[in-house]
Amino acid sequence: MTRFGHARSLAIAALLVGCSSTSLTTANDVDAGGPAAEGGQACNAQTQAGIRVVGDAVTAASSDLSCTTDDDCTLAPNATVCTTGCGVLLNRAGAARVKAAVDSVNTTTCGSFEANGCFNADPPCLPPVGGAACVASKCAAFPPAAWGSFSVQQAPAGTVRSTWPSCPPATSCTSWELTPDGAIVVTSPTGIGAKVLAAGDFATVDGILKSLTFRQSEISGFDCATNANATAVVWFNVGRAIGTTGHDVTGCVLASARGATTSDARRVYDVISAY
Repeated sequence: MTRFGHARSLAIAALLVGCSSTSLTTANDVDAGGPAAEGGQACNAQTQAGIRVVGDAVTAASSDLSCTTDDDCTLAPNATVCTTGCGVLLNRAGAARVKAAVDSVNTTTCGSFEANGCFNADPPCLPPVGGAACVASKCAAFPPAAWGSFSVQQAPAGTVRSTWPSCPPATSCTSWELTPDGAIVVTSPTGIGAKVLAAGDFATVDGILKSLTFRQSEISGFDCATNANATAVVWFNVGRAIGTTGHDVTGCVLASARGATTSDARRVYDVISAY
């Protein structure tokens, strides 16, 4: 079997976890192009003080990640003028606590940081792919249930996805692009058509896209059967608040269904491709 997944998503998720409460770093010293030795020590002292203040707030806020809905969870900024941070997953109350600490550091502890010629030169963190969601009443690095777009793209076997992202008319591929209002735009070799999903069909697709199993597959990959004899390649593209991810689901939708995740993918494909 083949696991079509997102190694990039997992790597970024790992980076997010690593950055959450320990990503605050010190300002450059003289060897890295920072201020002169005396100034460098003063800059470092401010940075260390900022780390302690924000770090304590993050630790306290992370002790309670309880939530009721996805909207209760967020990736809270934890960087200040004198420290860097990748953000930390918290609920809204915790995010407010960390924001208060960041604001305090910016105006007091490190209020003179930049005026004194100090600076941070650490590269910015990569944006997380998972997002923030309420899972089992606890905020987690996980795709939120809400989605903004969903498309299915199908092309002859061997087609490289990067060469047909929009499936233009008069080509050999077909795409179905769905939005949360139920509208679907179908682009095929014969042209472009606009339709609306029947209420029952939309409820089926919407329910699957919001399910925990489908969202888990967006992170870990769709566990699809190998389909070496497939005459086409099929991709799902899921757009959520954190961005859009693409998934090769050929073996899930064109081969025999296996397990809940594969069954869900096949059900979505069967509904969408009927339009």
